[in-house]
Amino acid sequence: MSAKITPTQCMYHGNRVQFAVLTKELRKNRVIPKQYLTRLASAVCSCRRHKTSSLHRMTEEDLLHVTKHLEEVELPKMTPNLRSYLHNVIEQTFSLEQYCETKLLYIVYRALMDSSYDELTYNAINRNKVFKPEEKKPERMTKKQFDCMKNRKLKKDSNLTRLVLPMFARNIKKFKESPGYKQVRDDFAPDGLFVFFCDDENSNFIVSNQKQTAVKVYLRDNKNFPVVKAKMIEVANELQESEDLRHRSYKRHARPKYWSTDDFEDDVGTITDVALKVKESSKAEFKKKRTNKKKPKKASVLSGGHCLQCLAPFVDIHATDRVCRHHPGFIVHPELVWSCCDAKSEESSADNMMHQRTGCRTSQHNWRPCKKHQSKPGKNLVYESDFNI
Repeated sequence: MSAKITPTQCMYHGNRVQFAVLTKELRKNRVIPKQYLTRLASAVCSCRRHKTSSLHRMTEEDLLHVTKHLEEVELPKMTPNLRSYLHNVIEQTFSLEQYCETKLLYIVYRALMDSSYDELTYNAINRNKVFKPEEKKPERMTKKQFDCMKNRKLKKDSNLTRLVLPMFARNIKKFKESPGYKQVRDDFAPDGLFVFFCDDENSNFIVSNQKQTAVKVYLRDNKNFPVVKAKMIEVANELQESEDLRHRSYKRHARPKYWSTDDFEDDVGTITDVALKVKESSKAEFKKKRTNKKKPKKASVLSGGHCLQCLAPFVDIHATDRVCRHHPGFIVHPELVWSCCDAKSEESSADNMMHQRTGCRTSQHNWRPCKKHQSKPGKNLVYESDFNI
């Protein structure tokens, strides 16, 4: 720590080992906290293009005051190594042109005086930005969470009244989008109108096919509840009538022509007979319209092929009753003897029947694909027949 530094040399790039010892001593003596020491090298270095402008605010008198204070200050926790190093820097510092030494003395002076580390929080390139820990933003409640909380609180209120609307529960979505319901909500919004649709009861109404919809209405003052009830029932009746009319017109247009009894004037006995004849005629029309054009199955690659061992024709790849019995060798001429088992052969060339009758080995079939499925030779291939030998 007692090594001297030349004034023209950068304190950080000149001797990094010595600078590492300096930062260790500053942290050990608790002069500068550890989180700020990481920026000490960029603040003190004089080789950087972008430097902090704190020295422009200093004068020669300020530098003299800083050096005197550091010479006189005696901290009980300061080690002799750090004290000797600071005195060595003070002796070498004569003017503000010595950027490294002046900057180091100024940072240590501010840290000892008022524990401020402003010079170690500015970015060397973007000097307007300050490194601050990111503050966690308070988590805002989503709309769904807010509605759940609101519903939970309102359901405990005593001003909640049950109401049954004369409408199928499947039409709740259309009821909410209807202009009459929106008008009721706007008119009674100052009274705190809030409508709950009872999902459990409405699901039971849907299963039993009842024209009812269970609703709970909240109002601050129950005096206006009869008016709200009358208007909501009126809106539900109008919506249900329009839906019934739409379904009737749909059924009328979708009704087939052969439902009239005029087509069955020969022997019309009962409605059941008419229904049976209609059913038979509809089946006949359906059979005419339906087409059973199935794509033909692709032929297997092995169909038409044979086994390379026993020369048996291909039948089915999953057949387990047939065993491949064959001679793995060949017929030696002119003795007509098999090379694999020395058995005599009746003919000069073997076929499937001979292999099955006199074969000396059994194994699985080694099927060969059909010739039409085999790959064709390329144009650039050369055959022996092309040359005259």
